[in-house]
Amino acid sequence: MIRRPSEWLPAPPEPVFTHVDALRHFDADGNLHEAMPFLTGLMDRGKGFRQDMFAPETDGIRDHHLPNYLAAFEKNLAKTG
Repeated sequence: MIRRPSEWLPAPPEPVFTHVDALRHFDADGNLHEAMPFLTGLMDRGKGFRQDMFAPETDGIRDHHLPNYLAAFEKNLAKTG
């Protein structure tokens, strides 16, 4: 809400991903990582794209189906449990 520029100014947005305590990543093989360096992440994206290059959905959408997350969680729970 701005009444006059000298009185009310909007606050800058929060930094990205402040709504989570810790950010984790699943790679193209479903392995859980606590950090994904830029180059490693770039190579992983390329691998995920090549695995299903001619699938009807794009790689960025297909990766986010709930059964994919459940399978990755179960795979990683078996490693730690």
